[in-house]
Amino acid sequence: MNLGSPKTKSGIETTATRRGYLRLAGGAGIAGLAGCTAFGGGPDELTVGYKPLFPFLQALLLDERDQYDALDVDVETENFGNTGLTIMQSFGRGDLDVAFVGITPAIVMQDRGLPGKVVAANNVNGFTFVAHDLFGEYWTEHDGGPAAFEAFEAERGRPVEFATPPESSVAYVLLHHWLESEVGYSPEDVSTTPMSGAGPVRQALVSGEADATCIMEPVRTQLRRADAPLTRLAWAGEFMSGQPGGVMVMHERLREEYPDLAAEIVELHAEATAFVTENPDDAAEVVSDAIGPEALPPEAAQEALESPAANFVTDPREIVDDTPLFCDAMADLERTDSRIDPDDVFDFGPYDAV
Repeated sequence: MNLGSPKTKSGIETTATRRGYLRLAGGAGIAGLAGCTAFGGGPDELTVGYKPLFPFLQALLLDERDQYDALDVDVETENFGNTGLTIMQSFGRGDLDVAFVGITPAIVMQDRGLPGKVVAANNVNGFTFVAHDLFGEYWTEHDGGPAAFEAFEAERGRPVEFATPPESSVAYVLLHHWLESEVGYSPEDVSTTPMSGAGPVRQALVSGEADATCIMEPVRTQLRRADAPLTRLAWAGEFMSGQPGGVMVMHERLREEYPDLAAEIVELHAEATAFVTENPDDAAEVVSDAIGPEALPPEAAQEALESPAANFVTDPREIVDDTPLFCDAMADLERTDSRIDPDDVFDFGPYDAV
């Protein structure tokens, strides 16, 4: 199975479990998917949405290893990695029963009244701050404090330029928190250029177009293996106990009407998490296949999995303490109408049932 090039149906890249594929081939069609599930005696099928990214490694493993086949229900997976559609839109339409997203979209879901709750975490402390060696020299000389930024601007005639994912992303929020709370430097005094996707961020950093960024694996490993001129600034795990990243969100209809099935899915998630630790070579093959062996060979994927920033978990309580920071940020950035109560983001029921 090539997770990078799955089948395409109705504009969405999809792959199905073997049982699901055989049933669909028998003529059931799309009408019976998650948004049209009949709940009389049990769901006929479930649909899971994800992107082939490191924070959603469990989604890749569940799909690649056919773990969904253990369920007494057909499961179809939808890869949103190369489409114009968003997981949020599909979840809002009721087309998804389970979605792998970042903690910030999960918070926005609550503001929009979408019936989704976080039932499992995927990873913690997954981001690293790195700089082009140009700024790295200032950072080292001034012991990583505000003086590094001030000296750079005084000598270069411009503020430090950060390449970031779009505003309100996990990385964007984390960058602002790190600058203000850890470095002691105002985020308003640096320049930020939002970029979509890891590729543009990586290119901007290597070329010197950007001075620094906040990235996750396997991007840092890719840069290091390419001998990019980089200086490590900090890692989220040095100042946060459990920085949230990717999470698994589950629809209300599944959690409330089929709690046993919801718990089984979380149990499969936990098995996938354990697989990363117990079988890193095999897990690396999955990551390499998902991202593309040319961009990330298996040996590079394995190196990325050994990084301090590759911490895969299932217990949603591991990210509870640091979630309020992101709830505050979504309100400050006006991505939510008001501050979302962190308690409203989670449903621990399925995990506790396991």
